[in-house]
Amino acid sequence: MTSILDENLTRDLRKIRSLRPTSGKVLISVADKDLVHHHVVVPVPRSYEAAKSVAFDALGHHLSVSPISTRNSLLEEAFFNYALLSSAGDVVWSRLPPGFWTDVIGDGDELRLLIQPPAPLDWTRDGGRLAKFLLLEPEESVAESESVIIPLPRSYEDARRFALTTFYKRYPTRGVNLRIRKHVGGSPKWVTVDSRLERDWLGYFDDIFKTETYAEIGVDGNRLL
Repeated sequence: MTSILDENLTRDLRKIRSLRPTSGKVLISVADKDLVHHHVVVPVPRSYEAAKSVAFDALGHHLSVSPISTRNSLLEEAFFNYALLSSAGDVVWSRLPPGFWTDVIGDGDELRLLIQPPAPLDWTRDGGRLAKFLLLEPEESVAESESVIIPLPRSYEDARRFALTTFYKRYPTRGVNLRIRKHVGGSPKWVTVDSRLERDWLGYFDDIFKTETYAEIGVDGNRLL
């Protein structure tokens, strides 16, 4: 008797499961540096933030981002575009506000994860001032093969951010110390940027540009801040 009841109960449970609708799914995509799209299908995440986390874990390695970026910083800058069919029959990608996640997202929807590009570095335009960033080797020798000339950054933080981004392969997990080449006592020397120079960054270069066409900024990973 018990066996028959168990069999009937099992059969009824299977019938209930077969009638219950399956959970919704969404298609999430990202584009790599060559604009090739990569996709993953996942159950509809419970929230916008959860969806970003799932998408990043599954597809984040395809994103074209700075190697010095952290997962948390990228998630903060990440957002979704939502695919919608227009009245003309064209697919239109529109930004999806996080607050409308539960009202908009349904089974079969398509999302695209994007990373908000960083704000452009603030360069000076005053007189076309230029800065030559060079990688400093031990004993203050210069690696001329690893140098780049750009407009003089407007602040110490902009200069340091550029240095970190440009020379990260040499110092992937370490900080850098910026040093400026300036004539001291009649001979050129590399002067370490201190707190005073950080506050009056642009003013410090006034004397240099009286005689030089560009300022030399050394990127030194051996003397960390």
